[in-house]
Amino acid sequence: MKKENNTSINNNKKKKEDLKKIIDFYENNITLITEFVAEDMEKYLENGLEADLIIAAMQEAVVRNKRSWKYVASILNNCIDNKIKTEQQFKIEQEEFKSNKKHPQKEQTKEKIEYKEVEMTEEEYKKKLFEKGKEDV
Repeated sequence: MKKENNTSINNNKKKKEDLKKIIDFYENNITLITEFVAEDMEKYLENGLEADLIIAAMQEAVVRNKRSWKYVASILNNCIDNKIKTEQQFKIEQEEFKSNKKHPQKEQTKEKIEYKEVEMTEEEYKKKLFEKGKEDV
């Protein structure tokens, strides 16, 4: 029982340290923290995302000049969807994304359409338009 309590205390201490580290980064690089954002950050930690991953997501937002919690949360939600829980997994995913962007898969060739130039007088053109208008009705 005592061992469980020590583990629980250590986990709570680490969680508080991680949350402080995340909040400090947020306040130093994005903006002052609100209670809502702090609670949201805590939820991401509780969902198994590492503090370093959350900070990496904030760094990505800063680099892209998208300094908002909403943008960071979208990155984190994408991580959850893709089962990314660590900073290392996140960086690997980013590298793969950048690599695919530089070397896209074989592009589909667009169908080449050739048009013939047609010569007609203005009267012939107006007549064709008039006939086309009747067909549409």
